Amino acid sequence: MKAIRFAAAMLAATCIAGAAHAATITQQYKAFSHTVGAQATPEHSVYFAGGHNPAGSSGPKNNHFLFENAMPGNGVFTQFDDGTATLTGNVKNAGGDEYALSLFMEATGTPASLKLPPVPAGQSIDTSAWTFYSISTSIDSTLTYLGAGSLASFKLTEMDMTKAVQVGVGANDKNWDLLGLSTWINFTDLACTGNCQPSYGGDINITLAAVPLPASLPLVLLGLGGLGYAARRRQTA
Repeated sequence: MKAIRFAAAMLAATCIAGAAHAATITQQYKAFSHTVGAQATPEHSVYFAGGHNPAGSSGPKNNHFLFENAMPGNGVFTQFDDGTATLTGNVKNAGGDEYALSLFMEATGTPASLKLPPVPAGQSIDTSAWTFYSISTSIDSTLTYLGAGSLASFKLTEMDMTKAVQVGVGANDKNWDLLGLSTWINFTDLACTGNCQPSYGGDINITLAAVPLPASLPLVLLGLGGLGYAARRRQTA
């Protein structure tokens, strides 16, 4: 059953990616919430920082949203051969408030500063092996509320221009020896018009587990991507 649910999540992520890309997938990963220190339970995937939370959200730690709370194996991080990447899936807090996450990224150089986790004595992190992305400015990244209430949906942008989305072993800000992803983000209410300021600040911290790609999948995704790209061209023509 878990395999079926994850396959459905992968298909949904593939459709989202295909609608925004005319490129071939090079690698795909399951995304999981990071943990803190020796803590066994997941901490968060998407976090509204400083004790803040989306106005109206509920439950304990209502500013902590986890892929695991929505559906195990739901989060998917995908890298493409044109230097872009996506992070998709549903996140939910303990109170049951659920959002759909769609993060679109483009390759960038090594930023001026990094988010580094604590490293045990005698150990080290090879940041030269990390990959870096900027959050796309041509495709909106969003956190879209899925409930029946009145919680806001948000556009996601980079909080700190000296940093970037970092991906690699030790890159998730907490777990020095695990493959992960981390970035700081601003949340801006999608209902805002005019001169909109971020409603909240926060971050994304996840660990990653590589998923073997079926040999035929890149060809299928290339076709889907071409159709999505053609549709976008028609809409903007």
